[in-house]
Amino acid sequence: MSLSTTSLQTAIFGATLPLFQDLYQTCSSSDHQPRTFSFLVVQSAVSSVACAAVFLMARISYLKAYKGKTLPRGYTKFNKALPVQGREQECIRDSFKERKIPTDLDVIVIGSGISGLYLAASLARVGKKVLVLEQHYVAGGCTHVFEDKGWEFDTGLHYVGRGSKYGKLLELMSTGKDKADLVQLGSKANGYCYDEIYVADRPPHYYRRGQDVHIRDLVKRFPKYEKEITKYYELCVKVNASADPYVFGKLFSWLTKSLVYLFAADRFFKYASKTLSQVFDELHIDNLELRAILAGQFGDYGLPPSQASFFIHAGVVCHYMKEGKHEEPTFNTYI
Repeated sequence: MSLSTTSLQTAIFGATLPLFQDLYQTCSSSDHQPRTFSFLVVQSAVSSVACAAVFLMARISYLKAYKGKTLPRGYTKFNKALPVQGREQECIRDSFKERKIPTDLDVIVIGSGISGLYLAASLARVGKKVLVLEQHYVAGGCTHVFEDKGWEFDTGLHYVGRGSKYGKLLELMSTGKDKADLVQLGSKANGYCYDEIYVADRPPHYYRRGQDVHIRDLVKRFPKYEKEITKYYELCVKVNASADPYVFGKLFSWLTKSLVYLFAADRFFKYASKTLSQVFDELHIDNLELRAILAGQFGDYGLPPSQASFFIHAGVVCHYMKEGKHEEPTFNTYI
């Protein structure tokens, strides 16, 4: 369970203490007068903050005291790349034969996509003997790329967002000279452009890193829609963040989840059921070229604006807006 979820549960627990205390005193003593509603609200707020603060301080102190001492049982570090017999290409193209399967395996992973390879590497790190099976002659799954007539094509994975956060997971499991890294798309010269949007015969529009840059580039192209463009990006950020209470609510009992959904997840439910076209209409974005450019990332979720959930669209926009990256296809270090 995450730190934020546990902190929230502790805060809710603290908020209920004054209520139960007053109820107990009222029921157990005929002389006790029930507290006023405003007094209980203040007490609940103070108790909630105090409990959450005590929990956070205790948790932080624990993490500092045991930093580096809480690794999984049996965890072993990879000091160097695993030895490979023969050429690396021969290793990853080794065809399947039943007689090759060792008899003392702990786990067999079917499929060598990034998820399968990461799982296999994680299990190997804690001492498990793992075999990865793949029907293709090259490991990597949807992270493959190929070239045709001088152009490079992705078979699945195109780019990922929040690389500074999720890149740490790759660093944990890939080692050696073929370490898998996330590489920032674009360059400083082009403002770290990660998407190019082409609409008919119009000049292309470049999505560059940063919300302010997005707004500035679009306003420069569509000056009459500055207010609408700004509202659109502000709404994308708010709707994307609205998923947090929805997801956290699933961790609690049905009663707590219902209260969280009622008071904190209304924006999520509202925009999850609205299409991108409906939001364009609400924001009075009636320029067809502007609508096409704003919807230009529809390929990431595969639906046209008239069918796509605005919540999904907002999530894609915000996911890549801060930092769009792609992965260097070097997977021998996982094997």
